[in-house]
Amino acid sequence: MPRRTPESLPEVGQEVLILEAQVRAYFANMQAIYNASTNTGENPEGFLSKAANINTLRTEYINLVKQLNIARLQEDTNYEPNFQSLIAFEELFSAVQYRMNELSPSSSNSPRSPAKIQTPVQSKSRIKLPAINLQKFDGNARDWTAFYECYNNIIHYNKDLSNTEKLQYLLGQISGTAQTAIAGIEPTGDNYQLIYSTLEDKYQDVRNLGCFYLDQIYNFKPLTNSQNLNSFLDTCATSIAAFEKLKIKDKTDFIYLYLSLKKIDQETARLFESSIRSEKLPSFENFITFIKEQAKINERIPSSSYTNVTDNRPRMRRIPVPKEMPPRTKSFVTSATNECPLCNNNNHNHFYQCSEFLKLTPRDRYATIKANNACTACLSVYHTKVSCNSSKSCNFCNSQVHHSLLCFSHKPGTDNASTYKIDKNKATSARDIVDTQNHTAAAVSLCSIEKTRQTTRTSVLLATACVRTLNKSGIEFTLRCLIDNASQHNFITNECATRLNLDINQPTYPMSVDGFGGNSSKIKGVTHLTIFSKFNSNNSYTFNSLIVDKITHQLPTSHIDKSSITHLTGVPLADETYYLPGRIDMILGAQMFTQIIRTGRIYSPPGAPQAFETTLGFILMGEAPISQSSYNSQIQIFCAITNERLDSSLRKFFEVEEIPKPKNKFLSPEEQ
Repeated sequence: MPRRTPESLPEVGQEVLILEAQVRAYFANMQAIYNASTNTGENPEGFLSKAANINTLRTEYINLVKQLNIARLQEDTNYEPNFQSLIAFEELFSAVQYRMNELSPSSSNSPRSPAKIQTPVQSKSRIKLPAINLQKFDGNARDWTAFYECYNNIIHYNKDLSNTEKLQYLLGQISGTAQTAIAGIEPTGDNYQLIYSTLEDKYQDVRNLGCFYLDQIYNFKPLTNSQNLNSFLDTCATSIAAFEKLKIKDKTDFIYLYLSLKKIDQETARLFESSIRSEKLPSFENFITFIKEQAKINERIPSSSYTNVTDNRPRMRRIPVPKEMPPRTKSFVTSATNECPLCNNNNHNHFYQCSEFLKLTPRDRYATIKANNACTACLSVYHTKVSCNSSKSCNFCNSQVHHSLLCFSHKPGTDNASTYKIDKNKATSARDIVDTQNHTAAAVSLCSIEKTRQTTRTSVLLATACVRTLNKSGIEFTLRCLIDNASQHNFITNECATRLNLDINQPTYPMSVDGFGGNSSKIKGVTHLTIFSKFNSNNSYTFNSLIVDKITHQLPTSHIDKSSITHLTGVPLADETYYLPGRIDMILGAQMFTQIIRTGRIYSPPGAPQAFETTLGFILMGEAPISQSSYNSQIQIFCAITNERLDSSLRKFFEVEEIPKPKNKFLSPEEQ
């Protein structure tokens, strides 16, 4: 690998090279002083003169290591700070300091008191012990206690270390969510106590630790044979021992409360936690009192009941359906653009209106139709032949399968304006997009279709949020999510799952996402991940997500005029870049929506988006002004489709009285 030179690097890279050279020089100087301390011989003064400024050398070395880590972070945001070299430097410094104290004139016999008889004392040999490796902590509650005890005894309670030195040791030992918890605090010596107390308040929570240890026991699967007794000791025995060491006065009451919370629904448990926010260790009696009061509230406010409406329509015989064939629900966001793929014109919706299309041969026209999933019967760009209800036939061969412009039997060059009259003022009907006559049992919900041209300079914002997550290596990533309360599933792009190095499992049954025009995208797999709020790491959510190739194009579709939305200044937004078109990595579905939504709302003036409070921050939805430079005619369409169940298909099969006869002959090889 060629050696890097300062001339070939940017300014930040040059600074890293200079700091690396300075760190190596300072460490080599300390190493030389240490080597001199081991062989003082008859000239101890030479060693003492070299070691006179070791305190200054140490202070400057610590500052250089800190500056080097800051420069590397500026060069590479994914770089993890490393202060391991300070440990080796401190070992050399301590050995040199000890040797200096032995050779100091103040420790030898004073010449002013010759009458005093000094009793020779044999000095105890100093044994150099190996360096103690500090326990690392990545946010896992299992490792907190060992890290907390080790760090406090060696570093935090060490009076010989300054706050700056303690901070460097602390930052070198934490990673993952623990590092994320203090990401917003500037890492300086003055803020050491604040950083330490932040970690202590978050992880030294007696109740959370107690629940964690009890979860290990509660979730331990029963042993099926005696060969796995070691796993019982490693999980249950150690968890019980750790639980006994916690400072909980009444452990029996704590266990009663833990088991009771496991037996109630999640919403009631959340209400109970909200009622005892000021108590670190609530009692079982507090829980029973809350349940009694909640039961009275439920009696006063009965749940809504459903009324059965009498249906006088004739009943059909129910056909049994196998249980292993559940309904398949898909939810997707797609992008609709009204530009012609050949001439980039947005004034027509059929290929026969395109001048470039008319210049092609029938075979090239047919290839263009297939490549764009258009209709071979009416040449519409919005649907295929399967969903077309056009009754027109070819002017040359009377076939209803293809359009006159796609007829292979017609000689090229004879089709002109008189052959097929084009009405440029013809309006596009809703049937060009959706077949409303041949309606089936497939449920289509929340389908929004806009005109091809916008009449006002506004766009509609969909709710987006930026969340944090960690990959397998503990490196933090920021994901941009679309919050969709109409989706029954969570989705993540294949590119994002690969970037996070997530484990991908195959679905238990084939799944797909269907779009307009019969397009279908296969589900690549199912993955499991955890996301965190960028404002509060305690708001974390773990869920499964379906993997697809792509969710949608950039959102929003146009650049939003941020200067016109001044009433949201200072509001903690879930997506600070809501006004810039950007990539969507995930869809958070209805199940996640119910967990993150809160009651707060900021009402906006007409023409501005509304702000809704969530645990991820305020999300924006609704109409928003767009900047004049980004004005275009692209829109975003959302649609959720639930596939038809098997019993509906079988019912239709039995309702058929006779097989319909085809009107035309079968397709010729050329038509196929």
